[in-house]
Amino acid sequence: MTERVEIRPPTAQRTYIVAFGIIWCGFLVVTIVATHSATSIVPLIMIALGATMFYRMFQLSVIADETELVIRNYFGTKHIERSEIEDFRVGRATMGMPFGKVIHVLFRNGEVMTLDVTMRPWFFGKGPAKLESYLTSLRAWLR
Repeated sequence: MTERVEIRPPTAQRTYIVAFGIIWCGFLVVTIVATHSATSIVPLIMIALGATMFYRMFQLSVIADETELVIRNYFGTKHIERSEIEDFRVGRATMGMPFGKVIHVLFRNGEVMTLDVTMRPWFFGKGPAKLESYLTSLRAWLR
């Protein structure tokens, strides 16, 4: 029986996301209530986009169970059968980030997908060791 692997942002980071999201949306609600004008559509759009972004950031994760890998990235969720995965590799971060590393999933069909939850700056000290720990866990799950 394969051990379940879960990778999520640290609790402190998830708490910060929730707190900042509440402050963001609260500030915009106060702006809408205070202005009472036709320009209230802009803060409404900012609330909708901000709430969506904070929700996706909070939900970032990789869950590997007995049969599949579930990847919740910034822009979508993907369910992947274990048999479709060839390996995991550490590589450069995406989205124009000039620093840090991230784990990529290599598919048997040649595609590559980034695990956004593993994207962390390396200048906080534990980045390389944590990334290596994630990589080891995912490779053990794959075997």
